[in-house]
Amino acid sequence: MVEVENRQPLISVIMPVYNSAEFLHLAVDSVKNQTMEDWELLLIDDGSSDESGKLCDDYARDDERIRVFHQENSGITKTRNRGIRESHGRYITFIDNDDEYRPDILERTCSLAEQHQADIVKFGYHVEEDYPGGLKLTRESCAKKLTVLTEENLAREYQNVRDSGYFNMIWNGIYRRSLFENEKLMFDESVIMGYEDWIFNNNIYLVPKRQVLLDYIGYIHYQRYSHSTSKKFHPNQIEAVVKAAGTEYRLLNRLNEHYHSGFQWTLRATDYLIDLLSIFERRGCTYGFRQERGVLKWARGRKVFDSLSDKKEMEALPKQRKLFLILFNRKWYTGLLILSKIYFKYILWKQKRK
Repeated sequence: MVEVENRQPLISVIMPVYNSAEFLHLAVDSVKNQTMEDWELLLIDDGSSDESGKLCDDYARDDERIRVFHQENSGITKTRNRGIRESHGRYITFIDNDDEYRPDILERTCSLAEQHQADIVKFGYHVEEDYPGGLKLTRESCAKKLTVLTEENLAREYQNVRDSGYFNMIWNGIYRRSLFENEKLMFDESVIMGYEDWIFNNNIYLVPKRQVLLDYIGYIHYQRYSHSTSKKFHPNQIEAVVKAAGTEYRLLNRLNEHYHSGFQWTLRATDYLIDLLSIFERRGCTYGFRQERGVLKWARGRKVFDSLSDKKEMEALPKQRKLFLILFNRKWYTGLLILSKIYFKYILWKQKRK
């Protein structure tokens, strides 16, 4: 059970910190500069080996709303779960240790949550992404209009919700504290690096009675090639992406069962297949074709990937994705790997051309 003290800030901001001394000031200052003052910031130093821990202590001495916790390196999910357990706010939200909030996002989201009695308020975000060779790209994900989600329209609005970036990230929303009180919705601690956001959001989508989708970009996310964990390879990402696929597979089945939605899994499954293939392209991956084929063989045996041969669903796929799926279904893993490596190089070349 998450304990709540008598004195309760409106919102708790949880920031896992790991070797981010160069960028930490951006994230912390973006919290301190909020137009709303009724917040607490929990800095969870996850065994940093640089000056991050000292900087966290300095921030806490300067502002009583900032609390610091030092721990041995435990990974992102355990660190966020500790932040949830240590927090006191009526609402809980998250920020990465090298990102930034827009100055009014906490005030906007808390006001909407109170106004609509919503358990979750999700908002849009801006991404600045670095690639090898100095390439920098930006993109944005945001709802097209403010939408109140209830049990009646969860299925009808699902595609719009997905397109808004709802499921991609954890820090693009605030969450009512009561959602975590039985701890069933805490982060999956078996996931060490990556896809924990998808797993969490897929699991939580049908839980609240009321949610708000805000048509406002309130967060700046930096994917720095030299620093961001999303750019680094970790073997656990392989199992994590398949777990994420499983959570969305179950979500779509529930939507189809309860709302007769008719959502098709094949297109979604190919998204996850491409994500799985992209893991081999991340910095630090030393897998050869033999190990990569072994991963694909293992994934092919998982429930979420073992029945993707529906002809109608396959016909609806774009040609490139259809070819990926055909090779995967026929277990032509070497051909799939060669094609995927060409595909990712082509995507990078195309982005550079822009």
